Amino acid sequence: MATLICEASGDWEKAKCVIKDCGSLKSVSDGSVSLDSSATTFGSTATVSCSVGYVPKAEKITCKESGVWEEAQCIIKDCGSLPSISDGSVRLDSTATTFGSTATVSCNIGYDPSVATIRCQASGAWDIAACTIKDCGTLPSISDGSMRLDSTTTTFGSTATVSCNIGYDPSVATIRCQASGAWDLAACTIKDCGTLPSISDGSVRLDSTTTTFGSTATVSCNVGYDPSVATIRCQASGAWDLAACTIKDCGTLPSISDGSVRLDSTTTTFGSTATVSCNVGYDPSVATIRCQASGAWDLAACTIKDCGTLPSISDGSMRLDSTTTTFGSTATVSYNVGYDPSVATIRCQASGAWDLAACTIKDCGTLPSISDGSVRLDSTTTTFGSTATVSCNVGYDPSVATIRCQASGAWDLAACTIKDCGTLPSISDGSVRLDSTTTTFGSTATVSCNVGYDPSVATIRCQASGAWDLAACTIKDCGTLPSISDGSMRLDSTTTTFGSTATVSCNVGYDPSVATIRCQASGAWDLAACTIKDCGTLPSISDGSVRLDSTTTTFGSTATVSCNVGYDPSVATIRCQASGAWD
Repeated sequence: MATLICEASGDWEKAKCVIKDCGSLKSVSDGSVSLDSSATTFGSTATVSCSVGYVPKAEKITCKESGVWEEAQCIIKDCGSLPSISDGSVRLDSTATTFGSTATVSCNIGYDPSVATIRCQASGAWDIAACTIKDCGTLPSISDGSMRLDSTTTTFGSTATVSCNIGYDPSVATIRCQASGAWDLAACTIKDCGTLPSISDGSVRLDSTTTTFGSTATVSCNVGYDPSVATIRCQASGAWDLAACTIKDCGTLPSISDGSVRLDSTTTTFGSTATVSCNVGYDPSVATIRCQASGAWDLAACTIKDCGTLPSISDGSMRLDSTTTTFGSTATVSYNVGYDPSVATIRCQASGAWDLAACTIKDCGTLPSISDGSVRLDSTTTTFGSTATVSCNVGYDPSVATIRCQASGAWDLAACTIKDCGTLPSISDGSVRLDSTTTTFGSTATVSCNVGYDPSVATIRCQASGAWDLAACTIKDCGTLPSISDGSMRLDSTTTTFGSTATVSCNVGYDPSVATIRCQASGAWDLAACTIKDCGTLPSISDGSVRLDSTTTTFGSTATVSCNVGYDPSVATIRCQASGAWD
């Protein structure tokens, strides 16, 4: 509210109301504002226009009574949710769905998009898009065969059956319209019988360079075999004709002196074999006979075995028991002292070899165990004459240094005897007492010392050397005299060991607690102290009085002397003397 002043003239100031003016219009993003008249004062209006793809929040703005224009605003159009698309999908290229925003169109396999991208239009609607199925069109032609549609369509996923002429194979049974819009590839391939069949006891050789339908091959058989057919042919089935070679037959086995012949199988045909067996002690001229290509069996015979010259034997000898060395002949084995024969007699075996024999050196075997010690071989053998060193544990002596493997096959005897330290040693100023009844290695004894002495060790032990440990009793030493306040100490001799004494002296005005201290059995000196003299109660004084100058009455303390009127003190102050009496 405005105020009017009464002027000197006696009249009121003149009052005036001025209309509010909102001034120039503000610019607006994505649009413009234009005045509806030339005025910009209160109540004037302006029209809001927006760019393509935008709409005004309000079409008119007014100059308000506050002198400020209403706010003008252009709001961008929003297309909202993406449209759905059959056989495909749409994905936003950003997070916005407003005017100008785009989305990528994707189609399922086998479909093409009508457009790659759709856009939010100025109208506030998305572009239209669709997915169209691929079409492979007319079926492809195929050599040596034909194709037939499995339905009336040629679009993606449609199929057609492949048929081939006799003697040909389709590469696939069915072709399919692919997502690329093209049919699968297919072909009719002539049947190939492939590698010629193997034929037992014969062979097959191609009559040309091909193995396909209609090709032929010649059959040949090994010696002793006949072919079932002269030629085979590659059939429309893709397989070769069958063929075989038939073997010749030698019939019944021949008989053999001093032996027999036994078939190795159930057949007597070409290549069949039979094992020649001879009676014990005989050798066959051949181990096996065979049915020949001529249809006859091999010849065979049995010959008696001969073991020949007697074998030599180490550490012994052999002697024939007869003049023959053939199967069944024998020889006696002799052996040297300290050796054992493996057998007493050897015989010419059916194998044509003499029995094995050997003179084996006696073996004492595993070394004997020894209590409190061990035995170690002096070599790698435990046979007759071998030796071993005897070692005893610490504190033990061996009965022998070495043992030997005897001709009997047994090791010498050995033992380890424990060391004995014997009688306990004597010890000055003390004694030693066994901890058990033995004085052998490892036994112990307890060392005891007289009062005032310390043992060098608490226990002595019987050593591996057979001697007792050393021990001694050492007198206790109290060491340096202790210090004493307000006094001193003086040794009564040159020693500070157990039993030694020292005299205690105190300063003037002090009394010793003891006159002498002694080195105890514990290795410590007696305790001693110097106590200050105390003069006690102040003396009374006629015609006067005495008053302490402090709270103490000990040596050196003082007291003031006061006399009654008309009297003089002999001294102004009295003192507690070293004698323990007041002045």
